[in-house]
Amino acid sequence: MKIDTSDFHPRMRVSKQAVYYLARDQDSMLTANQVAKALQFPNKKDPRSPGELPVFRLRQIFVNPPADILRHHDLLTATAVPNPPQ
Repeated sequence: MKIDTSDFHPRMRVSKQAVYYLARDQDSMLTANQVAKALQFPNKKDPRSPGELPVFRLRQIFVNPPADILRHHDLLTATAVPNPPQ
């Protein structure tokens, strides 16, 4: 499954789960749990997680993320295990 991520903020990490949700119909609603997973928060109760959203709004977050979500993704990148050489 592929989606166009060319307009996404370069520091936002796009997981396979996020791609799966973003490929849905843009007007379909995502649960708070799905949004939290797409944004890589530990759970839906994380105060930075925006809760239920339509897919198009989640996409907008990946394009122009709020500062707290961008900081979260920076931290994920800083603490991530590097990809093995191919």
